[in-house]
Amino acid sequence: MESHRRQPEYAFDLSGGDLSLDFANTVSRRTVQERRTDHLTTYDDLVAFARQSKALSLGEAEQHLSYAHQHQQRAKAALREALEFREVLYRAFSALAAGSQAPPSDLREINNRAIQAMTHRKLVREDGRYRWHWRWNKAWLFLDRSRNRSRRWCDMKTCGNREKARRHYQREHA
Repeated sequence: MESHRRQPEYAFDLSGGDLSLDFANTVSRRTVQERRTDHLTTYDDLVAFARQSKALSLGEAEQHLSYAHQHQQRAKAALREALEFREVLYRAFSALAAGSQAPPSDLREINNRAIQAMTHRKLVREDGRYRWHWRWNKAWLFLDRSRNRSRRWCDMKTCGNREKARRHYQREHA
């Protein structure tokens, strides 16, 4: 399994009506083994899917790719984890579509992942409205010793600059 590829990007079919269904459907002709095609074979593919499905903005996708190119083992691990979760989703949705119950182990995994995902978000105010903001990189841990306990990144020179650049890009391209 490669982490990166420089071929034209695949245009994902986003007709499932929900991000989780579209993600589960990133394998074409799944039931015909000789014609089965997995469209998520690299980390770049995963980021392309997230961008096309609007789970990531163009700027966020570029940040993920830049980070992944510098940390290829982490990108490979993230891809492997995403593919494992995709199969959990597919099994659960397939069971429901067939009128059966989803396997309890898959439901537990979906719930565990949802709980884990919620730890990566915060409520922010933008353009007079509130929305959930998903923090894209929690690789660095730090102790917040600021006076008002409002520190948001490990170091201004790295994460702080990235965060400011991301916010500037979003304002300019909104």
